[in-house]
Amino acid sequence: MTESEKNQLNRREFIGGLWGVSLVALVGQAGVALVEFLKPRVVQGGFGGKVTAGRPDEFQQWTLTLVQQGHFYVSRLEDDTALALWQRCTYLGCTVPWRADEGQVHNICHG
Repeated sequence: MTESEKNQLNRREFIGGLWGVSLVALVGQAGVALVEFLKPRVVQGGFGGKVTAGRPDEFQQWTLTLVQQGHFYVSRLEDDTALALWQRCTYLGCTVPWRADEGQVHNICHG
């Protein structure tokens, strides 16, 4: 066997190297996908993000005010604390509208 024949890759080594490179690429892609999946996604004004609703004295007592940016209602109670209610049904996810004429929240999912 000559020196040049010793330096050449045979088919088995070439395919083994190809398999190794493809496995490293596959594990790398899976790792990147896992990191992106686990990283929290916070959208400005979205669920879990920071929303500026206003000052507490801007809300009237015992009325619901819709904060459109955050999809929630704010009500000021007698002791000047605020109560925030999400605009969605936590069970089925439908929108829960406030009926000012009836003074009630109507959950369409549950009647």
